[in-house]
Amino acid sequence: MEGKPFALIGVNSDETPEIALEAVKANELNWRSFQNAREGQPDIATDWKVSGWPTIVIIDGKGIIRYRGHDGHEATKVATKYVALLDPSVLEEEVIEEVEEVEEEIVEEIVEEPIIIDEEPGS
Repeated sequence: MEGKPFALIGVNSDETPEIALEAVKANELNWRSFQNAREGQPDIATDWKVSGWPTIVIIDGKGIIRYRGHDGHEATKVATKYVALLDPSVLEEEVIEEVEEVEEEIVEEIVEEPIIIDEEPGS
């Protein structure tokens, strides 16, 4: 989704920041990643009730969770749909139909109330 109104962040569960950096280099990861463990605070995974890795969370521009799960294919469809709301050139009609079908299947996982996300970690 390069050049689209979309941001990807990660949370890693590596034991040390050095191990996380090795993984970033080895896998050529090009997104911001945060260490799960936080000194003096609960782990990010605890705060977000993560039950398995990877957990993918799609949050729209209003801070509403639109997808939460472990299926990268479904998450991509949902993310593509919400990016298309800002940039309609992203989607073709058949993709829109697929996304609508997926959304119906994951309605239970969508949070109705907005979740406010800090712009900067620790703020």
